[in-house]
Amino acid sequence: RGSYFDVAASSTGNYVIAAAFSAILLSSDYGQHFTNAVNLTNTDKVAISGSGQFMLSVYSSERWHLAYSNNYGASFMLGLGPNTNGTSCTAVAIDTSGTFVVISVLDEGLWTTNNITDPLAWKLTYQTKTYIYEIDFGGTSFYAGYLSSPGYVVQSSDSGYNWTVKGSVSDAITSIAVDSTGVNVLVTTYSGLYLSQDSASSFALIYFILLS
Repeated sequence: RGSYFDVAASSTGNYVIAAAFSAILLSSDYGQHFTNAVNLTNTDKVAISGSGQFMLSVYSSERWHLAYSNNYGASFMLGLGPNTNGTSCTAVAIDTSGTFVVISVLDEGLWTTNNITDPLAWKLTYQTKTYIYEIDFGGTSFYAGYLSSPGYVVQSSDSGYNWTVKGSVSDAITSIAVDSTGVNVLVTTYSGLYLSQDSASSFALIYFILLS
C-alpha cells in the first residue's frame, strides 16, 4: 500500500486500524492480515475504542472531516467533524468507551465532542497556536503533546472538556502513548524516548537518538 502514516489497536490488540497512502486498512487478527475498508486520500491519523467497535480517521478536503465506524469497521460514515476554518487536523483520539473524541486543529487547538454523529456537538476546549501533533487516551484521561521545544503535555480528566498543563520534555513531541491505567506515558521526540510514570507530571529520558 505504499506509505503508512498511523496505526491504532483495540485494548486486546485484535482489532487494528491503519492509515495508508490512500486508504484505511483494518485487521481483526492482531495485524496478521489487513483488508481495505475505505479509499480515502490525505488520511494520516486514526483512532480506535477499547473494544474496537468504534473507529475513526481524519481526512482533508476544504475542511478537516472524519471517517467514522460504529460497527468494527464494517462500514464508515464520511463528512463528520467540527465546522472550523483551521488549515489542517494534526491528531485524533477516542476514549475507551468510544463516546468522546478529541482532535487537534492547526492554529486553533483541541476540539472535543460527545456525539460524533452531530457536527454541532463539537466544542473548542483548548485554544493554542502551538502545533499539537499527537493525542492519546489512557486510564480516564486524554493526553496531548506539543510539537515545540520544550514539548509540553496537557491532560484532560473530564473527557476532553478542560485541560491542564503537565510535565514537559526538552524536544518537540512527535508521538504519545498511554497505558490502560493512565499512569505510564511514553513520548517520542526528535532526540529520543521519554517515559513518565506519574501521569505525565515528570519525564525521564530512557533512550537517546544520536543524529548524525
